[in-house]
Amino acid sequence: MRQVIGNRIGRLRPEDREFLRAAAVLGDDFGQMFPTISRMLDVGVSILAETVEEAVNAGLLREDGETYRFGHALIRDALLDDLPLSRRQRLHLSAASAIGEVYAPSLDPWLSAIAFHYRLAGPFTDGEKAIAFAVRAGEAAERALSYDEAMGHWDAALRLMSSHGAARDHQLAILDRLGEVAQVSGFDAYARSIRYFEQALALHEAAGDRAGAAAMHARIALVLAAASGVNDNQAAARHLDTAAPVLESGPPGRAQLSYYSALGLLAVWQENPRQGLEASRIGMELATELGEDDRWVSNAVMHSAHLTKLGNVGESIELNSRAWEAADRLNNPFRSYTAASFQATRLLKMLAPLEALPWVQREAETPRQLHAPTRRTALFGNVADAHALAGNLDAAREVASTTGARGGPYLALYEGNWDRLEAGMLGKLQVAREKAAIQDQGQLLEWLAAVREARGDRAGAIEALTEAVAIGRAAPNALVLMSEGPALAILLALCGREAEAGSHLERCTEILAAGEDWRGLAGRVALAQATVAGLGGCIEEAAFSLAHAIETFQSHALPWAEAEALLLWGQILARAGRQHRHEASQSFAAALAIYTGRGAGKPWLERVHALQQAALGDKPTTYPDGLTEREVEVLRLVASGRSSREIGETLVLSVRTVERHIANVYIKTNTHGRAQATAYALARGLGVAGLLAR
Repeated sequence: MRQVIGNRIGRLRPEDREFLRAAAVLGDDFGQMFPTISRMLDVGVSILAETVEEAVNAGLLREDGETYRFGHALIRDALLDDLPLSRRQRLHLSAASAIGEVYAPSLDPWLSAIAFHYRLAGPFTDGEKAIAFAVRAGEAAERALSYDEAMGHWDAALRLMSSHGAARDHQLAILDRLGEVAQVSGFDAYARSIRYFEQALALHEAAGDRAGAAAMHARIALVLAAASGVNDNQAAARHLDTAAPVLESGPPGRAQLSYYSALGLLAVWQENPRQGLEASRIGMELATELGEDDRWVSNAVMHSAHLTKLGNVGESIELNSRAWEAADRLNNPFRSYTAASFQATRLLKMLAPLEALPWVQREAETPRQLHAPTRRTALFGNVADAHALAGNLDAAREVASTTGARGGPYLALYEGNWDRLEAGMLGKLQVAREKAAIQDQGQLLEWLAAVREARGDRAGAIEALTEAVAIGRAAPNALVLMSEGPALAILLALCGREAEAGSHLERCTEILAAGEDWRGLAGRVALAQATVAGLGGCIEEAAFSLAHAIETFQSHALPWAEAEALLLWGQILARAGRQHRHEASQSFAAALAIYTGRGAGKPWLERVHALQQAALGDKPTTYPDGLTEREVEVLRLVASGRSSREIGETLVLSVRTVERHIANVYIKTNTHGRAQATAYALARGLGVAGLLAR
């Protein structure tokens, strides 16, 4: 076929071949660039029309609507392959110049093409123009949020600068831009960001520029301290130590801003909120003074995180909200992601999933996050976490499957994938210890404790929580103490260590006394109070605290926490004497109804049965005719007169799933229709469950 194409090209007039070669150099869109070809070949457009007609008749070009294209991709390849390199490079140079002249009144859409052609002109290119257009093309791509394209142009500019002996300051300016845009583009480009800043550091050091080198140490520290695959807090601290003598007392500027920004961020992971609060305050002030609005956002988010740790919940959430609003006005995907993610993560930790959800859902669905896919996926991971914590496991699975987001720990926990979750947490905990990521250690220990307690390893759970609480006290971190402290108090009380439990509970009540709104965590404290009081024999006092805990959990859409409260209450009542046995049994049944209704994994149902049997000596409930727990729940609601849609809403199931369960009930019970199924349920004591109706 190449020979046939070559023969056809060879039969054309020389001027026709020159036209086709110019078109091949311009690319597939040459059909819209006849004025450019006219300028490249110094011929009139009317003459080109005759040439096009000849090429169409020869089968080398084809009509495509109002424009023209090569008849086959191999035709363009053949034209380019037959061009000597020097001739092809001169044509690229001619194309760059012609496009610049033809489209001079509005160059922005053509900057990338001009930069491309100047670049491919090789040794014939005008170095200054090639660099200038590569820089401008990168700027245009950055404005369009096309970060990979921007880095491609600026990388090319850097190579051109090196080969044409550009001034060091110009190279440093491009390296600074490359390092920044690599960080903005997503987690997967953080390693590139560090490499660019390290190149700049080497240039500064080679020139003996101590201030410039300190600035790069601060920039590298800021990337290393971020939550990404290249996170290395110890290395970040070393870079900051190197920069400190120059930047701590130096003049206000971007370098000093980077230094305090990195210091504030590092303090987040290393659980040093007091130092972080001061560093981020200075960072906010510097950003305002320098007009660096996007950097103000990052420092405000860090400041907000430290405020939360120091117990100032309301102020922290309000400041983080203002930070997101500022990032949204700037349409900055990096800063808006940071603000939304930190806000949602904090609210999830405070057991407020429905308050966390809109922060990440809204940001994940913005067009700007399409240009940062790794961050967008992370945001959807937070969305899945919020759904799972709120008891909507189907919604969490759907988000994970449709967006590519990894199912978070909440989904794995409540699906009952405990082995996988524990192994993952242990692996991450080891990495967090190696990287001195103390905040991550505390979070991972909390998850480890949750899995161990679910599996019945109470001693292991206490060990993990004790370490987490120690981290919270050393920081200090009120959020950790309010989250892990009550959980530890409950387990200690169940093990008969009432004095230790009371100590942890006392610290939590002191934090609550400050009047801040700790969302669902306030319910966790109330549950710990109920446990300590109930196991101490004060059943009425315990019942009051339990009611407060359940009310809090329900108001924040926390069905799993409510189920755990009912399980605890069943154990407390069982220990209180035989007179509470019936009420204890009801509490276990109510917990089971929540787990089954929300579709928790089988291990959770087995756990309820095991705890009930241990507390009351009851055997696990079995149902006639091989009915499952879920089928009995559906049957009870059928017997109460609920429609399939209403049953689905109650049990958080699709109508189709409900109908499948009803069909299974009919088959197993040999009934036909709802009336017979209702009679079957009533005859066997499977009628409307008061516990479900509550």
